[in-house]
Amino acid sequence: MIRIFFKTIWNQRSRNILIFIEMLLVFLVLSNLSVYYTNLVSILRIPNCYQHENVVLITINSQGEGPEEAYFGKHLNNLKFALQANEYVEAVSISHMATPFNYNLSSNSYKYGDESFGSAYRTVDLDYGEVMRINVLKGRWFNETDRGKKVRPVVLEKEIEDETFNGDALGKRFGEDNYEVVGITGAFKRSDSERPFVPTSFHLREIQDSNSYSWEDFLVRVREGHVNDFLNIVNREVFSVLNSRYWTISTLNTLENQQAWQNSESRFKRLISVIVALFVIINILLGIIGILWYNTNLRIHEIGIKRAMGNYGNRIIRQIIAENIILSLLSAIPVLIILAQAKGLRIAVIEGNLFLLSQALAIVILLVLVVVCSWLPAKIASSIHPANALKYE
Repeated sequence: MIRIFFKTIWNQRSRNILIFIEMLLVFLVLSNLSVYYTNLVSILRIPNCYQHENVVLITINSQGEGPEEAYFGKHLNNLKFALQANEYVEAVSISHMATPFNYNLSSNSYKYGDESFGSAYRTVDLDYGEVMRINVLKGRWFNETDRGKKVRPVVLEKEIEDETFNGDALGKRFGEDNYEVVGITGAFKRSDSERPFVPTSFHLREIQDSNSYSWEDFLVRVREGHVNDFLNIVNREVFSVLNSRYWTISTLNTLENQQAWQNSESRFKRLISVIVALFVIINILLGIIGILWYNTNLRIHEIGIKRAMGNYGNRIIRQIIAENIILSLLSAIPVLIILAQAKGLRIAVIEGNLFLLSQALAIVILLVLVVVCSWLPAKIASSIHPANALKYE
């Protein structure tokens, strides 16, 4: 029976080649759609190493005018102490390039033995871990013992540990022995809809007169339920310490608001992609129905002979569906080979198990579409009376 089944497919090769080409193009589209949405879902499932709820961002900029002593880091430290004393505040941190939901990025390259790696350079103080409630997977966050060390302590993201240190980075030194790993964290995501662009390394920096930037981010963890109360008094608190002639507030917002603003932009893009995907799938569905219906109608004579020889309608339906499934699976093979080798043809570049999962999902969708689109024309064709079918000859 199996030999007869495949011989039937071969005998119909002149027509089946059209189905094969159609299925190949359909699977190429489905495969890329599956890659895109599998990648998106995987990004949404990546846990952050921080908790941003009830955190307020205050970005302080220097005006660049006036006496040099007006910009000394001691003024920023005085502001930090003043904010910490506020009744609504739990903790305050001064950081640079370490704010979530912000696309500003500074990166550095380092060497560990013969290996090189890059990381997003995020400078933080001791209190950053408490403010952002950093989830340290291994080792520890910075503490008082790290102040003034000649070999500077660093907290790395787990991706760097896995790829560069073979999963064992604690205590290791890198960058010509200038840095030592004291802790490992999870992923630092700067967006809910973006895979971490560059893995993060946290560097300890205490604000001094000599190492303050032209702007600094104050991250303030506020007591739950008092965020609005704190926002109402921020300006008064800041400029009771800093001179408004030399300093300004360029950003005053909650991290939750920044997250919502980012997500509103990406949500519109995802909505457009969903509409496009639905439009493509509907056209694919109509195309598959059309070609399978046409191909089945061309076999009316063959189906009539099978009915005359005693084949039941359900058996003919199963055979037609099985033939179309085999053709669709055969058409998927060259697409899988091409996408596995030519990553530039994918909408999103994903690797390993994630790529295999996306392709398995695409195959399942293709088979469902083939079964659904094959059943109706096969059902109509198999119900024809043999005498009526033979009139076509």
